[in-house]
Amino acid sequence: MRQDALSSRYDVQAGIFLILLPFFLLFVGDLQVPVGESTMTVPMGMLIVFPLLLLCMALVRIVIPSSVLLLIGTLFFGMVGLVLTPEGALLRGMAGTLPLLYAICILMVYAQFYRYIAVERAVGMMLAGGVVLAVMAIALFVVAVMSPGGYYEQKLLIETPLGRSNYLAAFLIFLFALALAKQRALALLFALAVFCTMSRGGALMFLLFLVALQMAKWKMLWLVWVGPLVLFLAATLLVSVDHQQSIAALAGPYQGEVLSIINRLLLWSFGFDLWIQHPLFGIGPNTFRTFVELNPGIENVWGAHNSIIQMLLNYGLLGTGLYVLYIREIYVRLRRAELTAPWFRYLRVAFVVLQVFGLFEPLVGSAAFEVLLAYMLILALRQASSPALANTPKIAK
Repeated sequence: MRQDALSSRYDVQAGIFLILLPFFLLFVGDLQVPVGESTMTVPMGMLIVFPLLLLCMALVRIVIPSSVLLLIGTLFFGMVGLVLTPEGALLRGMAGTLPLLYAICILMVYAQFYRYIAVERAVGMMLAGGVVLAVMAIALFVVAVMSPGGYYEQKLLIETPLGRSNYLAAFLIFLFALALAKQRALALLFALAVFCTMSRGGALMFLLFLVALQMAKWKMLWLVWVGPLVLFLAATLLVSVDHQQSIAALAGPYQGEVLSIINRLLLWSFGFDLWIQHPLFGIGPNTFRTFVELNPGIENVWGAHNSIIQMLLNYGLLGTGLYVLYIREIYVRLRRAELTAPWFRYLRVAFVVLQVFGLFEPLVGSAAFEVLLAYMLILALRQASSPALANTPKIAK
């Protein structure tokens, strides 16, 4: 009997470890699965989530969270936009829906296995995966600075299975916030890794995070995202009135950096003009890439490098409205979790800073980032429903 009890307990622990393993694998990276002449990006943790989802379907009663309904509605409007856009390609559009589908699968699975998720253990898994990511970024930085070429050539060498430098910086900022909350000894490692990505935007957002922490104490965190949003709208208007040439002429020795900024402004203006022609439903997921290919003067990229424009293009005004409600739910849940575990303030601030980062980097709508947002929501929901888990000391004021 004792042996059977031990065996049963071991099986339960192994099952819980399996459920939490995707939290670790998120930071290890993605798999590139060949699909015809293209590839499909699949976060490694989904290899565990998919079988768990099949298991959930066998349950008599399935819980469907409100967040899942919001994402399903977002995808619905996006597919309507794809059908209504003559330039849209079905396979490319279906591939563009995958990031939100991953988030839906994760939210569905963890809604069923809710009681098996211990916040402390999930956080531990994330930090462990983050250490792997940070060590890889630092090692690649050493290789990059010892390699010939200029800044941009060296920066391209900093790439892990998770993505390239700017993208990696976003995850490392989140990990820095998590380490400040739970394992401050690791915070220095993640801070160093942010700068080792050679991402100037990442370094800027890291500094913004430190400022935002203080703003949160003063109940003025809203300024952290309202300010950049106003600047984004002003910059888009500036390029729309064709001032980019005069800006480049004044750049002098920094012309390369300024041209990079101008390329983003041109993408935003191009994307905004596209959306104006398809306001309600957008042009469908991934269809922006098709329009880039049809307009050779536009930078050869997959997205608009701006979360607002990208979501408006992918899902239109109606779908973006539902997605904004999903983003709002994450923020509200993080704030509610803060009532029982004050260290969630770090995650709430990081969440806001990453939304600002998305104003000029392709974060929202990418596979791993949507998975990260889903995990943040899961942690907040679990914490808010389990006050007994809030046994950590309050963060310093």
